Amino acid sequence: MTKNNFSILHISDLHKRNEDNYDNLLSSLVEDCKEYIDKGITKPEIIVVSGDIIRGGTNDEILEQYKQSEQFLNGLTNFFLGGDKKRIIIVPGNHDINWNISKLSMQKDILENNAQNTVNYFLENKTIRWSWDELCFYKISDKILYQERLKAFMHFYNSFYEGIYSYNIDPDEQFQIFDIKELNIAFIAFNSCFNNDHLNRSGYINPTCITRVSQDIDKLYRRGRILVSVWHHNIDGLPHENNYLDRRILNVLIEKHIQIGLFGHLHKCNIINEFKNFFEEKKMILFCAGTLYGNNESLAEGTKRQYNILKLSQNDGKLDITLYSREDKSYKSFEIPSWGEGRIGDSSSPVWNIQLQITPPPSINSQIDYIMQETEKRKDIIWGINNLIKLDMSNIRVRTIVLDYMERINAYDAIYNHFCDPINNREAISIIDSVINLNDKDKILKVINIPFIVDNHDSAVREIYSKLKLIAMEKGYGTNKTSS
Repeated sequence: MTKNNFSILHISDLHKRNEDNYDNLLSSLVEDCKEYIDKGITKPEIIVVSGDIIRGGTNDEILEQYKQSEQFLNGLTNFFLGGDKKRIIIVPGNHDINWNISKLSMQKDILENNAQNTVNYFLENKTIRWSWDELCFYKISDKILYQERLKAFMHFYNSFYEGIYSYNIDPDEQFQIFDIKELNIAFIAFNSCFNNDHLNRSGYINPTCITRVSQDIDKLYRRGRILVSVWHHNIDGLPHENNYLDRRILNVLIEKHIQIGLFGHLHKCNIINEFKNFFEEKKMILFCAGTLYGNNESLAEGTKRQYNILKLSQNDGKLDITLYSREDKSYKSFEIPSWGEGRIGDSSSPVWNIQLQITPPPSINSQIDYIMQETEKRKDIIWGINNLIKLDMSNIRVRTIVLDYMERINAYDAIYNHFCDPINNREAISIIDSVINLNDKDKILKVINIPFIVDNHDSAVREIYSKLKLIAMEKGYGTNKTSS
């Protein structure tokens, strides 16, 4: 049964340094949870960690930072989620990029063409970087090594999830879907550090990842899921900055019916309404979490450590979202945060609410129609069978189409496995025909004693049933109960 009300703990920018004691941080979050529960905010049932797990440093420092961060996130998961790691969503941030590896993967590139050609070459070649410190070009000379700049994050991710989910250093595979069915919500997690390195600070999501996950997003949309995307980078910056996400990618996500985006990187709590256009009236609400821990370098002027609680309520095709900002009230970056009501953006308000129209779950018939269309389009009956079985095998239309598909490809074992409790004559005839073709003693003996078949008076069923009994008798199979 779907739960209509729940909360999300959204944290970002942990910036774990080796000297930071995360036992203190975990304890402070546990105590704060008790505080806001008393004020009517439900204990979070989902955790989103939108990047910058570590601060960075030498290779040894990075490994130690991830080790301590994993311990912290395990503690967080145990307290909030009862240890269920299927409900914690983690993405990398720019601090999770190992600059030591990106430096090793590049070498200076001497361009001797004229200025215009040099500029064009730089703009068109995605392997070229410009170093302002050295006033020269660099080229990614070892592309395989360049991909490994997220290798430490990959090991941390795979160790934390213990085989539930896995990360891949192949940039075309850096996405993950977290479908939480019982809450009717799905998170599509992306790496917004595509091509990000020590000489390229801008954020970008690999378009190939979006293409590859598109069909799965569409399925979730058709099932009526609330669709949320998670990445790291914010979408705006000052004129002299380039370390933010190319916002054009949001148009693509909006087209795919994603209505909520969660990210960090900005280092303060904020909300943005991102409208695609006035005619389609599609919009995406973006929530930015502040810096959870970090230090003075990570905190914007005048801001303190922050994190968010998002409360979601689904009723009558509408989704109410309430954002609660939590802020550290202690002095500067004291080791033990003391959380209280925070601030959203440049306002003094700790709470913000919005209501979204959500897509109602599609009818069972529309889902069947979609699967049938896709099956014909793909020319893949097995794909159709698998998806229909997942849909609802108690539905008579689903059963009829599945049986038809299985008969088309002579899937006798599948018919036996899924229709051994026939509910109509068509299924009875098909299951008998299947075990005749399989010629398996145990299967024949089971079908020959199915009550629906034994007591059936339909002439067609009786005819093929008699044939089955004759085969059993000729092969010397004993039977328990058969009609005359």
